[in-house]
Amino acid sequence: MPTLRDMNLSKKSLCFFILFFLSTMSLYASYNYHASSFIPDPEQESKTSLTALAKQDGATGDYFKLRLAEQMLKELKTTGAFKWANKVQGPLFSFWKTVVLSEAYINLDKPHQVLALLKVLPKEPEHEKSFGEGLYGNVYKRALICRYLAQKQLNKNPTKDIATLLSLFPEDSNVSELFTQEERATTLTSKQKVTQLHNRYINRAYKNIPQAITAKEIKSAPVKKEEKCRALFELGSAMQLNKKYYDVSIGVFWEVVNMGCKGDFRPRALYRMATISPSKTSGLPDVRKKMLTRLTKEYPQHYLADDAYYKLYRIAKVEKDTKNANKYYSELMGLKTGDMKSELAFSLAYPYYKKKKYKTAIKYLSKAVDTIATPDESHTKVLYWYARSLEKTNISKDKKKASALYTTLITDYPFSFYALLAAKHLNKKINIPLIPQLAATQPQEQVEFFDTLDTFNAKGFHEASVTLLDFFLHEHPDWEKNHTEFLVQKLLESHSYRKALDLAVTSLDTRMYGLPQGLDSPLFAAFYPLAYSQNIEAVYKSTPLPKGTIEGIVREESLFQRSAVSHAGALGLMQLMPPTAAFVRKSLQSSDKKTPSITNNVKDPQTNILLGSTYLDQMKKKFNDELPLAIMAYNAGPGNVRKWLKSSGGKEMAVFIEDIPFTETKGYVKRVLRTMHVYGTLYKNPYFTKVLSIDPLKIYGTSKKKKK
Repeated sequence: MPTLRDMNLSKKSLCFFILFFLSTMSLYASYNYHASSFIPDPEQESKTSLTALAKQDGATGDYFKLRLAEQMLKELKTTGAFKWANKVQGPLFSFWKTVVLSEAYINLDKPHQVLALLKVLPKEPEHEKSFGEGLYGNVYKRALICRYLAQKQLNKNPTKDIATLLSLFPEDSNVSELFTQEERATTLTSKQKVTQLHNRYINRAYKNIPQAITAKEIKSAPVKKEEKCRALFELGSAMQLNKKYYDVSIGVFWEVVNMGCKGDFRPRALYRMATISPSKTSGLPDVRKKMLTRLTKEYPQHYLADDAYYKLYRIAKVEKDTKNANKYYSELMGLKTGDMKSELAFSLAYPYYKKKKYKTAIKYLSKAVDTIATPDESHTKVLYWYARSLEKTNISKDKKKASALYTTLITDYPFSFYALLAAKHLNKKINIPLIPQLAATQPQEQVEFFDTLDTFNAKGFHEASVTLLDFFLHEHPDWEKNHTEFLVQKLLESHSYRKALDLAVTSLDTRMYGLPQGLDSPLFAAFYPLAYSQNIEAVYKSTPLPKGTIEGIVREESLFQRSAVSHAGALGLMQLMPPTAAFVRKSLQSSDKKTPSITNNVKDPQTNILLGSTYLDQMKKKFNDELPLAIMAYNAGPGNVRKWLKSSGGKEMAVFIEDIPFTETKGYVKRVLRTMHVYGTLYKNPYFTKVLSIDPLKIYGTSKKKKK
């Protein structure tokens, strides 16, 4: 395809062609997305036209008037676009209206009006705070593009807007395609380079960072010290991921340390320097030890202190330095908290447990039993295997102690995978606490805006609701902190489950994949929402999976993001690879079973859930109805599970799971099983309670094909 610069066009027609080019490729890319998704129900879309929606009063009508104006601009119906945009009277969308009108003026070749409208722009977008598809950021990008085009038409210098676009949207190929090669080489200020660095970092475009800015430029940039610290840390991290700049990253992290950065940046920089591979630079083992030692001395209460002691212990073991290995072991075990304390105790004890040397296993595990729990499974793992080791001694006193530990697991850590195992030994139910309901009072200000959200959600326009929240919160960033509970409630109502969980996790200072904390907080409702309940219920009627299973997979695969796409290309709620989806669709279409409708869109919730659940059920049948094995196969593939079973030697399921060689799969199966149990409890049909009597945590072997 020829580029715009290859075509012999006048400046006037070139500007018009650029607009037309953008309208089909990038300028209205976000509209194309929302035009098909702000009314998520296809049946509803056929009943309600965009024009009818735009005729409504108030902010609801204003929203659809702007969407209709955008549609007309896309179709080059400029007069109609003006008509509908000018009907927007409310203040909520004034910036958006200004941009739509500016795009219309570009169509009419009136650059003076564009520059008058866009003389002053509001606050720049913060992409890491985007909701939905980031409406505010996209509108801001369109404003800059309009201003750039207007300046080009008037033969003015658009360098400032080019630099801003390159700093705010550095990985947007459609934006860079606008510019000539000379324009793409526009020199950014050091402040703009810092902004560009951050936007590349949050978009994981690490490879483009090292050559774009230096540590010296960051240090001299006219930004706050906190921003300099963040930029230096992000630069060092990006360099560490690039072989060409690997060694240089040490010097960048040194800058973070020497600047005396506050908060997490300095201890994290020390730790990053200590993780540099010793094979990369001569003499580095000494540097690593020095950095780790500094971390433990200067930040003994930091969450990385236990990681530092653990690494020092491992280095000493490799160097056969018994004295220091014992020293670091004692210091680590002397800490009151830390997941690595628990992990080390388990790693030392578990081999002895498998060799039936239970007393030695008890000796190591007992060192970590009094550790303050962290938001992961490390502490509960220690408690469970300590109890198992005690139980195996066959000493009456030890068995009573083991029973007490099992009780602790199911009462104090009901959301833990190890609580499920403990319940098996006690033959008791786990009393999952009732998940609180959000009932936040609406603040007195911005009533009209939130009334509009309620109207959208009541009518099923959830995508529209989410895009409005994105726009609103960029203009009112204080709401995230001051009205968190109310905002999380609105996000859940808008079906923005991932963003609701993000805010809840941040507010409660916990982890979305770890053991939940703050169970008495209404924000906990965001951890296990009843998302896509109608879609899921329809699939349960056609797929014989225990209730709660689908939710377990959906939460751990995509965090309820219907449009999720993994780096490997897995799609939708249940993260299906396209070939797998195609195979399962074909098997369903060739069967005689009555199933819900299957679309060709793998991201469609109904289709994705049906195909993913059918595949999981196929895996379950493949492995003698052992659901834990099916979940492993869903993540790692059936071939790997067969290979692990071949060498399993009839291990019980708890041991089999701990022995999974894939760290990702090991954590995945634990999370899915516990999440599945939580949702099963909500259905009053918990999986593990139902099958405890047949000991589901025992491997009986893989299914065998019957001989014909």
